[in-house]
Amino acid sequence: MPTKQRLSQQLAGNYIEAASFSIISETMDLSRFDREEREVIARIVHSCADPSIAESLAIQAGAISAAIGAIQSGGVVITDVEMVKSALYFGSTVCMLGEIRQSEKNKTRTQLGVERAALKYPQGSIFVIGCAPTALETVIELTQ
Repeated sequence: MPTKQRLSQQLAGNYIEAASFSIISETMDLSRFDREEREVIARIVHSCADPSIAESLAIQAGAISAAIGAIQSGGVVITDVEMVKSALYFGSTVCMLGEIRQSEKNKTRTQLGVERAALKYPQGSIFVIGCAPTALETVIELTQ
């Protein structure tokens, strides 16, 4: 049971989040995107605090539905770093960075962690990359 202080912090956090999304919807023109895409893009803008990123985003047709379906079917969400894993509160989330003690073969620890997770969960996985560009490069290589 949350304490009064924790509960008030949660409520304050909910208000701040709601206000942030209100600002995004009032200041950005996301009309070129459908409803689901607008929700995803608003979350991306919110997470990086950079409205200009919306101009460079493209979402492949069917990608959001496929991601939702994968999560509903028990697909594993693979992250590059523990901070991202901690922020996700749905389904099964995996970060294998902690299992990699050192880089090797000219690859970073995050690359090796993402590779290991992809091998362990080859079907129906979703990758969420937070801060490691080399992990993103690995995901792109693995999906080509």
